[in-house]
This record gives sequence, structure tokens and C-alpha cells, in this order.
Amino acid sequence: MWWKKTFFHLLTLVGVQTTILLNKHSTQHRRRRTNLVSVLKEVSVALVDKDVTYDPQADNVPLPMDRLKGRHFLSVCPSTEASDSRGKKAQRQCKVCADRAKTAGQTPGERKNKRKLTTTWCRECKVGLCLDCFEIYHTKRDYINN
Repeated sequence: MWWKKTFFHLLTLVGVQTTILLNKHSTQHRRRRTNLVSVLKEVSVALVDKDVTYDPQADNVPLPMDRLKGRHFLSVCPSTEASDSRGKKAQRQCKVCADRAKTAGQTPGERKNKRKLTTTWCRECKVGLCLDCFEIYHTKRDYINN
């Protein structure tokens, strides 16, 4: 069974290279570093699970399953130069509301699943979330259809 040994050797090599690239990317974007074990777990889940997708345009989004585990707390959005100059609270678009509106193909004038701006966010995930959507985003794998 030489092919099993070769497969797992190649899988480990891919994991090591992925860890190196993720850590290089994370230091550039001031995100926490990751280790080989967590990368191999994510790869294993991704190989088995067909629901996990990768969006290369999502630059600062954590690994897909990180939002379902760990400690996440709702906090106030950090202020920006634009919000400070206007004297208003910093706002972000709620990710759940926006994704639901996108997948429903709604025009901005339609009311159901309308995207909304919120002053709260998850500091760990770095996404804006309104009070109603915070729990859904961190407990449901498919937060758009639930």
C-alpha cells in the first residue's frame, strides 16, 4: 500500500505550504497566526463537507468554519476617519442581511431581507452584524437560508 503513504505525505506537504502562506498573509493583514494542526483540520473538513466554499475576493475573512467555533462577542464598530469627521458612529453593513439580499436577487427598493447598516460587529471575525443576525451567523452553517 505504497500509495497511502504517498497520499498522506503529499497531504502533509500541502498542509505545511498552506500554513506558511496563511501565516505570511496573516502578518501582512494583522490577523492571528495559525498552526499546521488547525490547517489540516480545516482541509479535512473541506474535503468531506461540500457546503464550504472559498471566495478569493474575500480578503480579510477568516477560514470558513472559524465563525462556528471559538469565543465571539458583539462589540461596537471601531471609529474611522470618515465617521469621526462627520461626528457619527462608525457603521458597517450587516453581513447576514447583505448576503440574504444578494442571494434573493432583490433590488434595493424591495423590503424583504433588506441589507442594513449596523454599529455593532464581531471583532474576531471582523464583520458587521446586527443584533438579530449575530447568533445566526455564529451558530448556523448556512446562515443565509435559516
